[in-house]
Amino acid sequence: MRKIIFTFYLETKHLAEVDMTEKEVLRYLTLVDRKLDICLNSGINWKPEYEDELTSIDKELSQLRILVDAEHTMREAATPMTAPRKMSKLTQQTS
Repeated sequence: MRKIIFTFYLETKHLAEVDMTEKEVLRYLTLVDRKLDICLNSGINWKPEYEDELTSIDKELSQLRILVDAEHTMREAATPMTAPRKMSKLTQQTS
């Protein structure tokens, strides 16, 4: 199984490595999909057990979110900052 390695700075400014497996990525996406399904499609068919399931999903997502945020931080650090583009004369005239 392939691992995805994330490097990020903790609040204490120490460098840390976190391994996020493909299984964890798939789990995160599955949880998001299930949460959206419950929220968007339950409507008048809301069941009381959805509340417990959403609480459980939110808890697991918050744990996995640390790894997702680390990936975003790593990508932002790897991407050089670019200067804002100047607007063309045509764009300026239509604005």
